[in-house]
Amino acid sequence: MDRYSDRVSIMGRLREVSLTPFIFLFVLLTCGCGASVDQQQEEALIGSYNQDYSKVSKAQLILMYSGFRVGDVDGVVGPDTRDALREFQKSRGFSSTGYIGNTTWAELMKVEQKEGPFAVKRLQLGLKNAGFDPGSIDGHAGWMTMKAISGFQQAKGLGETGRLNPETWTALKGSMPQ
Repeated sequence: MDRYSDRVSIMGRLREVSLTPFIFLFVLLTCGCGASVDQQQEEALIGSYNQDYSKVSKAQLILMYSGFRVGDVDGVVGPDTRDALREFQKSRGFSSTGYIGNTTWAELMKVEQKEGPFAVKRLQLGLKNAGFDPGSIDGHAGWMTMKAISGFQQAKGLGETGRLNPETWTALKGSMPQ
């Protein structure tokens, strides 16, 4: 063989070798084989790509109520919600995965059974009934809802955090529809 043939042969082998890990990774990611049990359970509970916004919003409200920072209650499992889930799981002695698996969901539902029901529309209606404008009653707690929470907290002499907490929830319950 001449040098040219050797180079072509070596280059062909390098391409085969260097693409193999990427092909393996692609197959692993697309088949779901690499997903953890919590990831698979989360997908079963809320769907892939946050299809059930109401369940995610409910989880975010419960996490916020429990003192964890979720960012906006928007029905999207973003980085802040993942961090809040990890902290919640750690506080309960669970494996800190950041996913809404069956164990985490069951624990969130225990909080809801005791203090709920938690729903963004219910919160927004409660704020509106109490005289604080949460913006559209749309089930998404954006900046207007957070502003209304701050106004409510200030008016009631509660610590003004702009976030739902047990004191605010308790004070607001009388204005919320059941």
